[in-house]
Amino acid sequence: MKRIARGSGRTEKEIKDMLQRYKQTKAVMKASKGRGMKQFLRRLPTQ
Repeated sequence: MKRIARGSGRTEKEIKDMLQRYKQTKAVMKASKGRGMKQFLRRLPTQ
């Protein structure tokens, strides 16, 4: 993680946040393919 952050000129926190958003987006796309979308949306934290 440190190496990626240093190489991209970002902080480790920014890299971790970006990866977390990527994983959430990936899960949404996967869930939207089937009937699991409603169940997935219920599990998402509201902001």
